[in-house]
Amino acid sequence: MATGMTTDQHDEGGDGRPDPGNNRVPSLERFDQLRSALERASEAVEVARRLTQQRAQFKQPELPGRRPLVERRALHDARFRALVTVTGHVVWSTDVHGRMTDLQPAWMRFTGQTLAQLRACDGWGWSNALHPDDRDESVQLLQDALRSEGVFEHTARVQHRLDGAVQWRHMLM
Repeated sequence: MATGMTTDQHDEGGDGRPDPGNNRVPSLERFDQLRSALERASEAVEVARRLTQQRAQFKQPELPGRRPLVERRALHDARFRALVTVTGHVVWSTDVHGRMTDLQPAWMRFTGQTLAQLRACDGWGWSNALHPDDRDESVQLLQDALRSEGVFEHTARVQHRLDGAVQWRHMLM
């Protein structure tokens, strides 16, 4: 998926210079991008605040120079969830059974799916956002990779909902 940003000043004279009469008011598209970035940053701050609270609750004795495994795992998981939550790119993850169990904001924005739709079909509702011609193969390859604990890499068409219209975009999974 390619994204672009609009310029806040326009070249009215055709000479490559910005229009001096432009008052630098952001375009509506740019405003939406800035608002989205601010919302993601606010979510990251909230996740960091919760992580700090969770870390304060650990009462395990620390070995010199090493954090307890439980704390390291919780920190790793919290960092990954924060990344998935605030990224502007389509990042998604499943559990070891192929189910989307956590909130997947970028996936939901891209596909238009709700959390209930993601969790449908025992957590496999996300597969309903795959093109019908690609769905069975994609699901089978993921299940095979999960069983063998191998690498899952596959390209499939994923629905992209924009203003109510559905477009199909190739995505490397």
